[in-house]
Amino acid sequence: MAAQTRDLKPLPLSSAILYFGIPALVFVFSVYYLIPYFMGQGYTEFISYGLALMLPLILMLAAALLGLRTEGYAIHWESIKQRFRLRTMNRTDWIWTGTSLIIMLVGAGIFGVLGQVLVINRLIPLPSKIPTALLDPTVDPANLANVFFNALGPNVKGNWGLVVFTLLLLFFNIIGEEFWWRGLILPRQELTHGRNTWLIHGTLWAIFHAFKYWSVIGLLPVCLVLSYVAQRRQNTWPGIINHFIINGLSLIPIIGAVLGS
Repeated sequence: MAAQTRDLKPLPLSSAILYFGIPALVFVFSVYYLIPYFMGQGYTEFISYGLALMLPLILMLAAALLGLRTEGYAIHWESIKQRFRLRTMNRTDWIWTGTSLIIMLVGAGIFGVLGQVLVINRLIPLPSKIPTALLDPTVDPANLANVFFNALGPNVKGNWGLVVFTLLLLFFNIIGEEFWWRGLILPRQELTHGRNTWLIHGTLWAIFHAFKYWSVIGLLPVCLVLSYVAQRRQNTWPGIINHFIINGLSLIPIIGAVLGS
């Protein structure tokens, strides 16, 4: 069945702010209210954090598909591929993907240190209570591993359900965000802002992470570079791949803990 084609409507900055701002507020509510709630119900810190992120991410994916339907597309794979620009990766796409991954990781490291310095020197004020140590920028880097493994809770060895949960979180994280940001919104922003769309889109995406606003400086290189590649290649796959690699790094120590390594 051939995919339907519809003319896209330009997305002005005033509307884009709402498209980014409303999800940002949902995440702030979810992180600061649902994490304590889930922990109060007896869930581990990691599961509570994961659930607080997963629920709005599921809503984001649903909103992306609803947006597709509202534009007149049928909800099937061919329409999704066409509208969300899920195009076959060629050699050049893979080169852009690999190169941008290196730039993002280096940039995140450099800007992340800058953000840490600003936090330490209280130039970026922190909320009175951060709902989970997994988000706390004041944790001693030497103690990060202990904080992470403590958040996983007891009886981790052999608990493959923890791996499945993390994979589900990664799926909704990557597909929910990429379908919404780069699939639905970016192409419409391009009709308004042209070649500079990536700069506006990436900045708004970084600000979207307001629930951990002290990390926005460190996230900015990732948000800008990923957005630039998505626009330059007119392809959402490089962002999906790199987004999964970067966010999926946490899966490595989890699998190690489950294996008892």
